[in-house]
Amino acid sequence: MATEVDANAAPAGPPAPSAVSLPQPLPPLASSSLRRDLILAGLQALRNVKIQVSFRPISGNVATLKDPSYWLSGDLAFRDVEAKVKTKLRMERIYMYLQNSFTPDPGDKLADLFKCFKGPGEKLAFSYSNEPAYS
Repeated sequence: MATEVDANAAPAGPPAPSAVSLPQPLPPLASSSLRRDLILAGLQALRNVKIQVSFRPISGNVATLKDPSYWLSGDLAFRDVEAKVKTKLRMERIYMYLQNSFTPDPGDKLADLFKCFKGPGEKLAFSYSNEPAYS
């Protein structure tokens, strides 16, 4: 049986504005320092991984690392990696390139670089030289 629809009846849906009760005031948003702390904690969790990193010299007049491949913390900044390679090679100045293309920003984290620029074999490939290799 078909039901008849009353043309004068109000359409079904949300109640009329007068029948709606107003919600209680929302609590204030977290302070900006709390939001920053939550974001940094989330980033720290994402960067809590080990990244396989390989190193190879570009020019023939630079020493080769004894072990060219390492597992490093994803939370390490590029400047820390660069400093470790300089120490291992006993060099005062080193020019390092990611994927033979560019020098990352000193503050870039390995986990972030890995997510954006990982190479074949699921690793970051750095090359190094004692003089600028690309201009």
